[in-house]
Amino acid sequence: MNLTKFIIIALTISTNSFSNEIRNCSSYQEGRIRSAIQDSYLSINKIIDDIDHTFKTRSGELSKHVLKKLGKAKYMLKCAEMRTNFLDFDCDAGISEGAFMQVWPVVGNEVKVNKEYLPKASYRFLVGSVIHEATHKCGTNDAHYFYQTNTKPRSKWYSEWHNIASTYDYWSIEGFCIPQIDC
Repeated sequence: MNLTKFIIIALTISTNSFSNEIRNCSSYQEGRIRSAIQDSYLSINKIIDDIDHTFKTRSGELSKHVLKKLGKAKYMLKCAEMRTNFLDFDCDAGISEGAFMQVWPVVGNEVKVNKEYLPKASYRFLVGSVIHEATHKCGTNDAHYFYQTNTKPRSKWYSEWHNIASTYDYWSIEGFCIPQIDC
């Protein structure tokens, strides 16, 4: 990563780190969420760098269809990075049974957090979950949960992998790969 990009990322983190409202959480929970928000920016930019590197080094071997999906994934990550700036987290909101975090797709900024699961979740999973929920604000769906089911990202018959939120948490936690090709 070049120095200019590092400075831009650092400024983005510093100017956005406390713009998120966090409600009904203990100070420990709030600290974990704030740290995960900051690290989600780093993770998103690492994945974008990996996609850019793939375009530079593998464009000749990958189909136009795969390259188009990677371009859409990059767009989704940029959208998620922007939407993360405005996410508000609530540790006391009603949440579906078994869910760790939950949002309404596209509309609003609230992220419901299961405060019972929060202390048990690994930090990498927490960062990935922030990204996962932010991509929902950009239009992804929950067609599958790859990391949680120990499976690799792939398209489902009704949704392409770049439209599935769990593709992005998987990349954040496990590292970038091209679904159905490298993973």
